[in-house]
Amino acid sequence: MTSITWLKALGFEHKSSAQSKELDMDCFEKQSKLTAQHIPHDVDDVSSNQVSKIRSLDELMASRYSCREFDPKRKVDTAILEKIIASGSLSPSACNQQPYFFFGVGFNGMSKLNALRPWYGASAMILACRDDQEKGWVRPSDQEPFADFDLGLAMMPMALKAEELGLGSCFIASFSPKYMRKILGIDERFEPHVALVLGYPLMGPCENHFKRKESISMIID
Repeated sequence: MTSITWLKALGFEHKSSAQSKELDMDCFEKQSKLTAQHIPHDVDDVSSNQVSKIRSLDELMASRYSCREFDPKRKVDTAILEKIIASGSLSPSACNQQPYFFFGVGFNGMSKLNALRPWYGASAMILACRDDQEKGWVRPSDQEPFADFDLGLAMMPMALKAEELGLGSCFIASFSPKYMRKILGIDERFEPHVALVLGYPLMGPCENHFKRKESISMIID
């Protein structure tokens, strides 16, 4: 089943590339307000058959999207945050150096961070940081550092785990690392790099989500 087929099965409308070109790229302002009933985001409310489908990798990849409107009154349990972070800890990294650190931010922490910028009503966050004491592997041939690549490898399983557990998510890098560290009281050893905000979604994917390049690969035999 392709990504588009799966999204259609969930009740999301796909626009052709010609139609997509006419759309405003500001997803937050032009988001399609799809109702939560289209998305099985509360595992307790769906059948075992639906849960089984959600847990397959291809379908998780297809159903996960950047949510920009969460229910601000629904808290994400600490145990769920721990499960999501644990999924990221299983990820590979160059020479297994794991040059990162993750902070799980709960409801009270998010309330403090609202002074920094809006977070779409998200009630939790996983803040991925570079660790100054773990620089990560550097490729000898051209001195290319791989710490950011490793961090990205760890973040994607977290987003998929959140989807599996019935949460919406959105990656956000548009913030001040300096003030993020100050507000949360994070040691200077850790440099905030990207945030994965989490919560219970009140919207479906925006139109830009459905755009996919026709060709992004080539097989060399």
